[in-house]
Amino acid sequence: MRINVSENGKSLNVELPVEDAELAWQMKRLGYKNGNLCCTLETAWGEHSPLQRLVGQSINMDELNFFAKRFDSFTEYEQGVLGVYAYEQGMKEIKDLINLTYSMQGLSLLTDFSNPVQVGRHLYMDKFSGISENEERRIDFSEYGQRILAEGNCKVLPYGVLVENGFRMQEVYNGRAFPEYWYDTGKTVAVLEVKNQAGDREYLYLPTDIFSADMMKSRLRIQDLCECRRKRYTTCGFPITLCQSRCSGQAFL
Repeated sequence: MRINVSENGKSLNVELPVEDAELAWQMKRLGYKNGNLCCTLETAWGEHSPLQRLVGQSINMDELNFFAKRFDSFTEYEQGVLGVYAYEQGMKEIKDLINLTYSMQGLSLLTDFSNPVQVGRHLYMDKFSGISENEERRIDFSEYGQRILAEGNCKVLPYGVLVENGFRMQEVYNGRAFPEYWYDTGKTVAVLEVKNQAGDREYLYLPTDIFSADMMKSRLRIQDLCECRRKRYTTCGFPITLCQSRCSGQAFL
C-alpha cells in the first residue's frame, strides 16, 4: 500500500505495512517528536484504493499501518471488493476500514456472468468462506446465484456488480485499542494481552521493541505499563498463562 503523506512543510512516500520501529523513523523524517503519528494523506496509489476518500485528511499512521497489515493479508480479489465497497460507501475513517476487514463475509464483486454455475459458486464461497464436498454435490449453484441476485441487494458499477449477500458490518475495533491480530506469524513467538483500567485490551507481540511498546501505551492512554493488568499470555496460538496480577515494564521486553 503506497501513499504520500505530508506535514511541517515536508512530504514523504511510504510503503505500508511496516514494522513499528520503521514507522517511528518515517515520522521523524517528517519532523515529528514525542510519538506524534498524525499527518495529512496527500496521495493513495492503486486502482480502487480504499484510502481514496481519506485523501486530504489528517490520519493516524499507527491506525493506517494496522489497516495495511489486515489489507496485506487479503487476496487480490478481496482487496478489490474491499476497495470498491469502501469507495461506494464513502468511508472516510480508518476505523471503518479496519472494521470492514473483519466484515467481508457476504460481499461479492461479480465481473463475469457467462457461467451461471460459477456465479452461484462465487456468491456461495463469499458468503460461507468455503464449500465442502457434500455441498459441491448437493447445491444447485445456478439456482442459488439466481435467487441471491433476484433479492436485489446488488449495485451495478463500472467495474462489476457489487452484491451484499447477508453482509453485516461488525465493530471489532473501537477506535482506541487494536484487536488481536497475528500479522507476522513467522517472527511472532508469543503474544501478551493486557487490559487498562478503562477496560480496553491490547496485545504486545513478542519479541518486541520499545517502539511497539510505546505505541501500545499510547493506544491504551497510559504512561507506564505497570498501570495495566496482564490477562493472557499466548505462545504459538495456545494460551499458557491467565492471571490478574499487575504487569511490570520488565515483563514486556
